[in-house]
Amino acid sequence: MASATRLPMKSIALTTALVLSFGASRMNVRNLITTTFTGPGRYSRIAALAIILANLKNVPFAWHVSILFLPALL
Repeated sequence: MASATRLPMKSIALTTALVLSFGASRMNVRNLITTTFTGPGRYSRIAALAIILANLKNVPFAWHVSILFLPALL
């Protein structure tokens, strides 16, 4: 575990942010929403989305979102 303390966390976070932002910029959001809510299997995708939203605390890294937006909701 001592080797884990020497990881370059800033460069890992920056690289991850760059990769995620590049990927998000290449997505066609309108097409993604249309294919999610239409076509074969739409009921199972909608049910899965509802379960994920109902169990938001169990989704990895979701607590970051709830901590950031909790003061705005109060």
